[in-house]
Amino acid sequence: MNKVCLALYTCFICFCLQAATNKNFFVRGIYDGISIHRNFFSVDSIKVGMVCLPWYGVARQTDEGIQSSFYCNKTHTNKKQIPQFCHDLSSKGVPALVVGLSLFSFHSDEHISNTARVFAAGIPYVWGCKNILKCMQYDCNLRPKCQHFDSKSKYYGGCPSGHMAFMAYATTVFGLQFGAPIAIPLGMLTGGVLGCSLNSNRHFLSQVVAGVGIGVLYGLGATKVIDKYCGDDIGYSFSCTPTDNGAEVSFSYSF
Repeated sequence: MNKVCLALYTCFICFCLQAATNKNFFVRGIYDGISIHRNFFSVDSIKVGMVCLPWYGVARQTDEGIQSSFYCNKTHTNKKQIPQFCHDLSSKGVPALVVGLSLFSFHSDEHISNTARVFAAGIPYVWGCKNILKCMQYDCNLRPKCQHFDSKSKYYGGCPSGHMAFMAYATTVFGLQFGAPIAIPLGMLTGGVLGCSLNSNRHFLSQVVAGVGIGVLYGLGATKVIDKYCGDDIGYSFSCTPTDNGAEVSFSYSF
């Protein structure tokens, strides 16, 4: 929580610094946040839900099996753990990455600056959304057993994964705006955070999937706002078509 708050505070300082040279900066930031949420009510959002919900359901069925690979119930210890520095890098690296990407709002290139500014404007909303959901005390919100927790107690606040929500948000926004050279590295980092979250018993797989879904939803909403600033010269399409054997999902973009 403190790390995320630090990231949000840093973004706020960025806003204050830019506001000193641009009187409309705060107004635009508020407008961007409203616009991101207005874009939630779209066909693309429904399509994202149609893709994420089945995967979430499948993940829920495999949660216990996957966790048993990394936790011994008899000895109440984690097992098959990757090096600790990987977990530390994942935990601390996500807030640092969010802050770093937000700082590109100072960039001289208008496209990069607009992208980073809208991205930063959406951060508080991603943070707020995931924390509201974490407050709900349902079984799907229970964290997996871990050696750092009391074995006889229940701990809520696991769904959705905040780290995955922010990583998916960043990957969607910057990946769609700048293509494969940015999308691939961010996607690989997102995969690394996913692996660390499961290996450390911080989250179940279903909670990670939920985080990705929230991040992508906010990312697509932010992308539409950015496209307006850039003259709609960047576009994407997302489709989900039912078939006899399930569903066919396709995603493409042009820039």
